[in-house]
Amino acid sequence: MRRKEVLNRRIRRTAPLMALALILFLGPAWSAGGQRNAEFELSAISGIGIGDLGDRIGRAGWGGSFYGGWLLRGTPLSLGVRLAMMNYGTEHNLDLAGYSAPAPAGVKYSYNILLTHVVLRAQPRQALLTPYVEAMAGINYFFTQAYLGRSTSVPFVVGDAVLLIDQNESETLLSSVAPSVGLGGGLKVRLARFSSGRKSTGSPLDLYLDLQGRYLVGGTARYLGPGGLALDGDRLIYEAQRSRTDIFCYSLGLSLRKSSRHR
Repeated sequence: MRRKEVLNRRIRRTAPLMALALILFLGPAWSAGGQRNAEFELSAISGIGIGDLGDRIGRAGWGGSFYGGWLLRGTPLSLGVRLAMMNYGTEHNLDLAGYSAPAPAGVKYSYNILLTHVVLRAQPRQALLTPYVEAMAGINYFFTQAYLGRSTSVPFVVGDAVLLIDQNESETLLSSVAPSVGLGGGLKVRLARFSSGRKSTGSPLDLYLDLQGRYLVGGTARYLGPGGLALDGDRLIYEAQRSRTDIFCYSLGLSLRKSSRHR
């Protein structure tokens, strides 16, 4: 058991270096993309737990992902940040074992993962079909929220007007952070090109359909999952799970890229 844990630690330490070496190896074979400035992506995402995480959660997570990246001038590399939020289940008090009248029926529990990564991406010049590979490092934040069925009004000032926005009161039952590194790739299919400003001086905007897949190797975290909560009268009982947090993610979305006319 100890030998396996030592091996896992070595893998986690060397994975980022291996990923960076892979990208730098592929880079010279690709055309430098210095005419590209920045890109932004918005995607629907699904994540499947691998190993113990998948066995204990028992379902896929679904959510949304945002990415913003900037080209490293004179190279085929870009550096960016990706934020993704996934929900892997919800339950109400009525669904829990041991529910009885003393417990309020309207309480809802939401099981979530927030994935935050710095991303190093390598890709050739943009074309009708553009493949790319990427390496990433960051953290995965597991948290379970309890929404209590009560709302409060929060004032929000817009000009001279004051708007009252209702918010559902909530509390965090359990949260945990785990380090995460990974490798991934994708394929972009150009849908349209737009020109901003004058044709002679403006920068074109390219719109792509973007299909991605990535494997994240995660550290150990404590988390809750559907079926892990119970009630004893009005008292909530739960037992946290603990395991490695490897996840395979795939996503489909739109990418918008701004291009410079200077070559």
